[in-house]
Amino acid sequence: MIPEVIWRNRWLASAITFMGIAALVFAVSFVAANTEPAGGDPPAAIVGAAEDMSELVSKADVIVVGTIGSSITERTIEPYSGGTDESPRIPVTDYQVTVTSVMKSDGDISLGDTLTLREFGHLSKVDSSPEFYRKFPMSSAGDSRLFVLGKNPDNTTYGLYFGRFSRFSIDGDVVQYSDMDGFEVKFARNVSPSNFLTAVQEEVNR
Repeated sequence: MIPEVIWRNRWLASAITFMGIAALVFAVSFVAANTEPAGGDPPAAIVGAAEDMSELVSKADVIVVGTIGSSITERTIEPYSGGTDESPRIPVTDYQVTVTSVMKSDGDISLGDTLTLREFGHLSKVDSSPEFYRKFPMSSAGDSRLFVLGKNPDNTTYGLYFGRFSRFSIDGDVVQYSDMDGFEVKFARNVSPSNFLTAVQEEVNR
């Protein structure tokens, strides 16, 4: 318990409060600085995988099978909240994805459409930050995947709803997270890709 005399001295109480806030800001800045990969890209948001098919489907705005084209644009953007002139700009890579199958739509996406998939980080820096991008792999031109997406606040682009656990490879014998060796899709054990897609659609139609 803080002695009552401290609270009688408003100046001392204010100083203690200020120092506490300063220490917190320093700690957050220190963590950010020491988790930033080479090249200046900020750490990707660490989002856990969906626990089951119900969560995967219910939380997503859009679920599609699509192929990433050759149109890939790197840019930096302001935080979606707006920020200030001093706010750090965020590096992103925008991919054009041609939709070959629609499992769940937000009303704006249809078969044959092209949507803009936005991922945090710059694709050109994958080789310069191999350890970081091995943990948070980015998409590449030509990838054909099942994408589980959320609409971004700009209302024009889409992001990976469950982060790195939002892309599924569906062209092999088993369902896997794209480029995520060692991470099992717990609710798709021993399930073929075709049966997995059927299960997704059935869950959407419930």
